[in-house]
Amino acid sequence: MKASYRIMLFSLATAIALCVGTNAEAAPKTIWQIGKFDQSPNEFNTGKQGPPLFGSRYPAGKLLYVVGKSTPEVDWPAYQEGSTTGKAGSSPHVYTIQFDLPEAPQGVYTLKVGLFSVTSRLALLQIEINGHGGPFYQHPKLNYSESEVVADTITLDFPARFLQKGTNKLALAAIADSPPIDNQPNAAIAYDALELDQDSASQFPTEGVTTEVVPTVFYVRRGDNLEELVDVYVRHNAAVQHGQVTLAVRAQKFNQELSGREFGEQRVEFSLPEFTSGTKGEVTVKINSRSQRDPVV
Repeated sequence: MKASYRIMLFSLATAIALCVGTNAEAAPKTIWQIGKFDQSPNEFNTGKQGPPLFGSRYPAGKLLYVVGKSTPEVDWPAYQEGSTTGKAGSSPHVYTIQFDLPEAPQGVYTLKVGLFSVTSRLALLQIEINGHGGPFYQHPKLNYSESEVVADTITLDFPARFLQKGTNKLALAAIADSPPIDNQPNAAIAYDALELDQDSASQFPTEGVTTEVVPTVFYVRRGDNLEELVDVYVRHNAAVQHGQVTLAVRAQKFNQELSGREFGEQRVEFSLPEFTSGTKGEVTVKINSRSQRDPVV
């Protein structure tokens, strides 16, 4: 009787240990983190510590931060100046993070970049992982704390094939996708924190597509009528050989083409009759041979 009880107890303990070990191995883990997600850039170099404010220590703003060797308060600028697309002489100020992976990459990796908007013009964040590049837009929200800052955290998943065993590089650049109006300053961003996580048990959804329809406060005149500008944001995980976005509202359909980018987020603009609260419709995204429909609510 006692022997049987001991065997049962040992078997139960072994099962629990194996279960805990399996779950711990499959749980996502943090590869590295720079700064703290506390809605403050104060743990970075704000200029009080000297260069590299805006990456000024490095030629042409090409800053290199080495995980495990560099320190946030000295080597990572709190701010990053943006370049203007199509403007002569305007080149991006690239901030590069270099890190090592001791083992072959596997599963899904998640990058989180916490940002503040410090200028009236929003900059999109161009992200390049070992040469695999794509743009991501800010979708800021007002933080009603004492500072009342406009903040956003860009979160994106990418596949293990973007990385390699050994040295890897992640490059970030702030890009203003529209020219300045009058005397507006260049778009610039401030960093809250950055983090790279790994979920080794997950599989990357290569055909994943998400959409977001955002009415703006801007209007254009079409003949005798005013039409509202509506932005549709499309995030895709696969390279676009050919793509199209169709917005269907009130029995009308509006079409825009998608550009051929490897991955990331694209914004397409529609002008249509006033897009009032509660307007219902449908957005259809066609990328290569795949089509996805999402309701607009």
